[in-house]
Amino acid sequence: KARQKRAAFAAVAAAVAQRAPLPDAPRPAGIQHDQVVWVTTPARLDLAGGWTDTPPVSLEGGGSVVNAAVTLNGQYPLQAMAKLNDRFTIRLTSIDLGERVEFRHGAELRDHADPRHWAALPKAALVLAGIAPEAGRGSLARWLKTLGGGLDLTLFSALPKGSGLGSSSILGAAVLACLARVRGETPSLDRLNRMTSVLEQRMGTGGGWQDQVGGIVPGVKWIRTQPGPVQAPRIRSLAFPADWTDRMCLYYTGQKRLARGILENVVWRYLSGDPATRQTLAALRRGASALAEAIAERDYEAFLRGMDGYWTLKKQIDPG
Repeated sequence: KARQKRAAFAAVAAAVAQRAPLPDAPRPAGIQHDQVVWVTTPARLDLAGGWTDTPPVSLEGGGSVVNAAVTLNGQYPLQAMAKLNDRFTIRLTSIDLGERVEFRHGAELRDHADPRHWAALPKAALVLAGIAPEAGRGSLARWLKTLGGGLDLTLFSALPKGSGLGSSSILGAAVLACLARVRGETPSLDRLNRMTSVLEQRMGTGGGWQDQVGGIVPGVKWIRTQPGPVQAPRIRSLAFPADWTDRMCLYYTGQKRLARGILENVVWRYLSGDPATRQTLAALRRGASALAEAIAERDYEAFLRGMDGYWTLKKQIDPG
């Protein structure tokens, strides 16, 4: 069974990665040594349809999610900053964790499969963004020489790890956008979404697309994709009336969880053809559609019923 699970999840990761090829050569930086790239993003609230965006569920049936980008106490809680350095090394810093590490060899950056380690995300992003080489594509020293210097990459998150606000995926998207700008590129929403999904697969968390799209695209929105290997989000903007927001409060319970274990269990039940799991996922798609219409029609009672129904479905798919 363990071998079957590894093979199944490897196949899912390969299906996600095939639509987001890696840069195959280094390139000169698109910024000067006295410039800093600074990317800030909101968090996201998952209102309906979560799990339908997760591969292979989304690849086979399409996804349908309603979520909202939100600031925290009026501030953007997730941030990434990058600047060139003269040391021709990669230096990673986490402000909120008080951690710093420096790398001189590409092999050190390719060790990023443990999402519990704070540096796994930026290390994987550096390879995906083309700042550092994939195995067999040259040395880190050569890539940094072409870049024109080493790189200082600094991360900050005001969100507790495991808070359920999409912090890992959204921070991943922020880092990838930041590194793309260092290379003189401006990735489209579609490419940034796909690259963040690959980042999640490389880290072993295997998430879907709703977190990064939820944070990158402002406001409340209904996000849908068609079945198939190309998960291109179609977005319908929504808005809460003022009297709704006056009646809403976001409260942090202090309970934390890492999505990786939960996701593996749910996806494995789906891959195994479990009828209850597949029925719940179908209900989650229908619930997202109904909630979007309730918001569009400003039907507050229907919105509340939709939120309550979503909570019930989430507990069905993950009893823990």
